Amino acid sequence: KQKGVIARSTLLRPGGLLARELARHPVALKVDDWVFCHGGLLPHHVAYGVEKMNNKVARWMRGFDENGDDDPELPFIATRGYDSVVWNRLYSRESDDIEDYQARQISSILQETLRALGGKAMVVGHTPQTEGINCEYGCSIWRVDVGMSSGVLNSRPE
Repeated sequence: KQKGVIARSTLLRPGGLLARELARHPVALKVDDWVFCHGGLLPHHVAYGVEKMNNKVARWMRGFDENGDDDPELPFIATRGYDSVVWNRLYSRESDDIEDYQARQISSILQETLRALGGKAMVVGHTPQTEGINCEYGCSIWRVDVGMSSGVLNSRPE
């Protein structure tokens, strides 16, 4: 088990083989009027700048930046903290677990984010949906994580 953890860490560290491959892909992506991200974009992510965030994460994953800095800083806004793009679960909360006023607040935040991006809907993962792929908030959010990795839903990590 420990060998697997070490191997995974080596592959995903800045400059690692898998990290360099992942650096080729954005943290958040807009295709036409659809927005794709792991956990969910919020208004402050858009204000920070999606392209700026994508570039900084890519530099960190490559392990260097164009200025020759071999220790670029990982942008907190994208990858750390409960409301980062990667860890955010706001849009994936089960409607049974929230009050009506909370659902209205979440919908408002989602609509503000989509308006700022010129999008109509967002597709997120990160939170397995036990009932399968679904949409909420007038299908403005699509929740597509079905937990197909053996490392989720009370399973051991791959």
